[in-house]
Amino acid sequence: MSFAVRWDAASHREWRWLWGESADSGAVRAAGELAETQLAEDPFQGRNLSEGLWQIIVPPLVIYYSIDTAAQLVRIDDVIPIA
Repeated sequence: MSFAVRWDAASHREWRWLWGESADSGAVRAAGELAETQLAEDPFQGRNLSEGLWQIIVPPLVIYYSIDTAAQLVRIDDVIPIA
């Protein structure tokens, strides 16, 4: 089963900002793209934090997302750098 992955507008802006400001912008870009691929293949591989909120760690990023199983959609809600 394959899921569509969509970025929330604010989280996508944050990812692009992190990409532009990071000392290793290639790693930030690659992590975002890898997260999209992994979540499309299996969004349940992440960690369920609470009802409806999931987390996946793809260094150097932590990505928070939600899953709509009926629509087969993953929405990336937030992205932060690993501290």
